[in-house]
Amino acid sequence: MTKSSTIILRVTPALKARIANAAGSQGKSLTTFLLEAAERAAAKVESRPTAPKKPGGRGACPTWLVARCWEAAQGGTGGYAAAGHALAGALPSLQPWEMSDEDWAAALAGLGELVGVGRRRLARPERDDAAVWAWVEEHVPRCAALIPRRRRQAFVAGFYRAAGDETIALKL
Repeated sequence: MTKSSTIILRVTPALKARIANAAGSQGKSLTTFLLEAAERAAAKVESRPTAPKKPGGRGACPTWLVARCWEAAQGGTGGYAAAGHALAGALPSLQPWEMSDEDWAAALAGLGELVGVGRRRLARPERDDAAVWAWVEEHVPRCAALIPRRRRQAFVAGFYRAAGDETIALKL
């Protein structure tokens, strides 16, 4: 491709001399040296993960959950289990507009039964991760869309942890 655009840089004479010496030590012209460095820097920026976006669809999806899932995807602390724990604690405030208060309270009570709210912590064999995940997909589908298939078990584990946390209650 023919180069047809121009970029003009203003630098101090000392900086120009440093760059020219560095280019010369690599056997490159000043222009080639600067162009290659700029291309490497642009490629590095372009390879960074894009900013998280909320998925489309119906239902609530708090921005903080999008951020937590993005952080988990980048290897941040807590992972998807922390995101699940946080979502479980926030569920009472995420009532779908089309559900009445009574229906939402019943849905939360159903989730509470699944994760063992008010009971001792459920042992792994007693857990029904698939049912908890189905509840999430049904009631907060935009939140569910943020969770990769291979991370769902960890996300659901956050719900079980929230059930054992005395500060969190799945009630309106």
